[in-house]
Amino acid sequence: MEFRLFGGWALLVSAGISLLSATWDDLFSGSPTPLIRGITLLGSLLFIIGLPAIQLRQPQIGRLGQLGLLLLGIGAIMAFLINVFFLAGGTGVNDALPFTSALVGLLGALIVGWRTSRARVVSVWIGWLLIAGSVLNFASGFAGVQPLADMFGFMGALVGAAAIAGYGWNIVHPHVGTMA
Repeated sequence: MEFRLFGGWALLVSAGISLLSATWDDLFSGSPTPLIRGITLLGSLLFIIGLPAIQLRQPQIGRLGQLGLLLLGIGAIMAFLINVFFLAGGTGVNDALPFTSALVGLLGALIVGWRTSRARVVSVWIGWLLIAGSVLNFASGFAGVQPLADMFGFMGALVGAAAIAGYGWNIVHPHVGTMA
């Protein structure tokens, strides 16, 4: 199996895990269980593995798109390490770390989403969903009121998962849903 195809499947599975994790955390338990954190870690790894496939599918996003993918990867690695810390029993993380992870991921998503919508290799809506999901995720940290923050976080996870699934689908099935 070529890496591009493997990366597409990794993104599809990552999106499914993101949906499971967001649904479980926000609708059922209210806080991540160790099992859900472990599954989320798997989803994060698959997302990181799948990022290069986005570049392989649409090289038209150029160097700026590569920078965006790098930023998305750095943000995802930071979030992964924070989750590993909590899963290992750690408590108390400086607020700057999750904020930095979210900010770096937001910048990457803004760049990749914009370049995706301009390249028109995959469906334009995928780029806009990536942007919207990241903005909602980032805004959830500033909502202040807990129900509002939870709503922004949940909606950000759903929209972001739809974007990642869209990339994965367009990588696995390159001739379906193209805009070229």
